[in-house]
Amino acid sequence: MTATLHVCAGCKPADAHPGGAALRDALRAAPPGGVAIAEHPCLGPCGIPGRIALTAPGRWSWLLAGLAPGPDLADLATFIAAWQASMDGRVAKTDRPDALRPKILGRVPPQPAAPTPTV
Repeated sequence: MTATLHVCAGCKPADAHPGGAALRDALRAAPPGGVAIAEHPCLGPCGIPGRIALTAPGRWSWLLAGLAPGPDLADLATFIAAWQASMDGRVAKTDRPDALRPKILGRVPPQPAAPTPTV
């Protein structure tokens, strides 16, 4: 499975959050779950720094915000492990770290496989 953790590097530092570049650097230094790290200038919604999207073909995708380098990275690694262990990327609430639950903005179902053409 080719999993990618998309990181909003355009997030500006806000309040106590060091910004998207700091999160990107921390994730690149120690990618959780062996996922590829991809940098993006914006993942929206602006105003909540520390946004990431977790994606892979045929699996549910997840969008989280408010993640910061430090304790969130251990919780993110736990979440990614549960996501990878699931059949299709759905992660039960009981398998989501408590600290990440309010940071989950949403999930997106996998794109269905292209239908086989009939002749």
